[in-house]
Amino acid sequence: MMVQNTSPAMNAPPTVLPAWVAIALAATGDVVYELDLNQGTITWHGEIEKLFGPGMTTVTQMKPRRFYQMIHSNDLSLRINAIESHMSSRTAYDCEYRIRRHDGLFVWVHDRGMAECDAAGQPTVLRGVIRSIHQRKQTEAQLTHRASFDELTGHFNRQRLRDRLQDSLKQAQRYGHFGAFLVIGLDKLSLINEAYGHDAADTVIVRLGQLLEAQTRVSDSIGRIGGDLYGVVLPRCSPDKMGVVADKILRACRDAAVETNAGRLQVSVSIGGVTFPGMSQSAFDIMTKAESALHQAKGRGRDCFIEYHQSDEQMEAHRSHMEIGHSVVEAIKEGRAMFAYQPVVDSQTAKPMFYEALLRLRSPSGELIPAGKFIPAVEHVGLARLVDRHVLEMAVEDLMANPELSIAMNISGLTVAEHSWLRALIGKLQDKPDVARRLIVEITETEALRDIDESARFVQAVRDLGCKVALDDFGAGYTSFKHLKALEVDIVKIDGGYVRGIHENRDNRVFVHSLIELARTFGLQIIAECIEEEAEANHFREEGVQFMQGYFFGKPEVGVPKI
Repeated sequence: MMVQNTSPAMNAPPTVLPAWVAIALAATGDVVYELDLNQGTITWHGEIEKLFGPGMTTVTQMKPRRFYQMIHSNDLSLRINAIESHMSSRTAYDCEYRIRRHDGLFVWVHDRGMAECDAAGQPTVLRGVIRSIHQRKQTEAQLTHRASFDELTGHFNRQRLRDRLQDSLKQAQRYGHFGAFLVIGLDKLSLINEAYGHDAADTVIVRLGQLLEAQTRVSDSIGRIGGDLYGVVLPRCSPDKMGVVADKILRACRDAAVETNAGRLQVSVSIGGVTFPGMSQSAFDIMTKAESALHQAKGRGRDCFIEYHQSDEQMEAHRSHMEIGHSVVEAIKEGRAMFAYQPVVDSQTAKPMFYEALLRLRSPSGELIPAGKFIPAVEHVGLARLVDRHVLEMAVEDLMANPELSIAMNISGLTVAEHSWLRALIGKLQDKPDVARRLIVEITETEALRDIDESARFVQAVRDLGCKVALDDFGAGYTSFKHLKALEVDIVKIDGGYVRGIHENRDNRVFVHSLIELARTFGLQIIAECIEEEAEANHFREEGVQFMQGYFFGKPEVGVPKI
């Protein structure tokens, strides 16, 4: 609201601030201003030199025109619009913009204020506070950069390159032209690391990125997708041209010795490539095929290029996946997707503590189909996002309808890298803390380790909502201390392959014990899944594991459990 001034003095002198206000301003670095709309002057209070830069110490007043000239030209309209909106809505104006300091540098500021009106309701004075937020803006810019770019090389990271690849795939499908994707792997980088140290290895990685820039077009996209791996998206590139680009990269690497702090090093690379669209339905599918071709290139002696080709068996599998994908979409449309709930019990009391919601489809004939029968096909044909979005909707609906229910839901490894699913989760739960605290999101260990930085950001965002995150199949991907520290999950679920028959397998007992000790180091809750025999349950009780799950305690049952 605007403040009304009923004083008869129309042109009162600028306010003299009390001493304690001046002290407070000095401590915070804020600057208070008064814009006299009748006199056309701005009076400043506070240590304006900190805000406007050296040389502004003696300035206490200035014309509005001069101040507007200090505002960045791209931001001036933001402030004008904020004040105009304030005049009409009578709520305080609040905006952020850049100003040019006296030394020529631009800094970000936050400006918030309110107009004072006379008895007739006409604004006479604008009073506000300007605070420097430059450090926050720099931090935000750094975080934004890190979310998209590799810190060592400055190239795209895996997620950002995957986004570019997905865009190129859509363009190729829409306009009927080819694109290509290359995965370039440094040969035996680990030997360089061991013999010459991390600095030399990092120098080689950076140099490879520079060589790739020199051998590709401006329209191509380069990203570091792993420790020793680069990916290159080649829009509008035929299979023949893909081979030409790969050969250029191979020759450039053979001809270029890399200068490091350990001396000149000769390196080589292996390359796998695939053209699209073909039968590829997603960027993940394309990257998987290119990495498969890269492994073939390394197996053939390295320093070569292999193009991915589908065998007759792979083509038949693709057709089968497409048919399954179609049936899944139909099942969702027709309301034949549902949860089967399996209890996760307290190890000591066997009382259900929460339930895992396992996706099932009911076929037109009435048969109940488990997720393992269709999820691989769903991921292959690029439908994981659709299915996981529907699973999220089902889970939230059941939680809201059953206030005593707590559930764990699984999502595809592909969804961890999909920002749209995370936005949907935030949209559904950001104002429902009671629902969020009863939801556990499960991600598999192998997929989490595929891109640890992206997974860590996903986990943090989910936990910020109040949900918990569980690392499924713990032990399958050989998670290290470093990985667990980076991921910051709440729960780990020991991989069922190590649980079955553990009382009869000494090697598994030793390995699982080390996993349990690792999890305890971080104060994580532990679930032993796939418990089918009493001897297995007794073993994990003795280990002090908090929760257990498996057919020994209850099979998955369709329908919300009665609590």
